[in-house]
Amino acid sequence: MTPKNNKTGLLIIIFVVVLAGTALLLFFYWSTAKKANLKSSDLVQQGNVIDQSLSDELPEDTDTSLEFNDFLATLNIGEQEDNTYWQNWDWKNDMFFADVVFVEKSSKSLVININLPAIQKFSGKTLTVEVRCTPEDTARYSSENIEFLGGNIGLFDYIKKGDAVYSYCLNQECSIVGSACNLIESEEI
Repeated sequence: MTPKNNKTGLLIIIFVVVLAGTALLLFFYWSTAKKANLKSSDLVQQGNVIDQSLSDELPEDTDTSLEFNDFLATLNIGEQEDNTYWQNWDWKNDMFFADVVFVEKSSKSLVININLPAIQKFSGKTLTVEVRCTPEDTARYSSENIEFLGGNIGLFDYIKKGDAVYSYCLNQECSIVGSACNLIESEEI
């Protein structure tokens, strides 16, 4: 072999190695991303059961989470948001949205700032509220894409300053909240 052929052969080998390495990296990235997006509804595909150990790590949908998903669909979260829900808001039937300013675990109370609805006497004000949510009525979500993280939880085991909550006013002044508590956990920085 001549020196020119050696260089050409070496370049071909380097090209093949780089191509194979790139293919392997893409395969591992794709398989990792696929596992990360696996949902509980994906546990059975075309009659084949996926490894049961994966299902133990997935949160279970609850009545509260299913009801909250219906609520989010009403608002068209992630699409063109529908403000009619907030314009026709009624404390007896509709959820509010608030930022958590302070958590008082011992008294099961929160200091919140209700953002929505925006047209009530308590809107935009800092309120101390008594929380009456049972674990069966409580679910948690990530703030990124409102991804369901789990249900049947103790709210005060997870809630912290900077989080947000969707819940119901249990009186006209909204000093007592409950019936359902949907915690939107803030992202850690």
